[in-house]
Amino acid sequence: AEDGFDQHLFFLISGKVKLVKKGIEGSTLSKPGEIFGEMGVVDAAARSASVWAIDAVNCLKMDASYVDRLKDTEKQTVSYIMYRVFTVMLSDRLRRTTEEFIKAKEELDKLKGSK
Repeated sequence: AEDGFDQHLFFLISGKVKLVKKGIEGSTLSKPGEIFGEMGVVDAAARSASVWAIDAVNCLKMDASYVDRLKDTEKQTVSYIMYRVFTVMLSDRLRRTTEEFIKAKEELDKLKGSK
């Protein structure tokens, strides 16, 4: 939940979830393999949003603190894979967020121009 702390990462297997921040709905995740909970794992900060199931959902829940208990080479390998997956996913989210921001700015500019 938003503002909570834990080290769990979730991989969406099936279903749809919505991300909610301060009571406002944001993104919807529906593609198998999409991840949520990664930000708290990356920066150890409080959860930035809550995630709510829209319909029946199956997820793989990973306790990221488990990685700390691995042997050095295993730890390095798993950490590399996790952060590679995070990088690709966060790049995609940033790209989509930028596109949404530009659309919202264009709409706002149109509204300002029509006054």
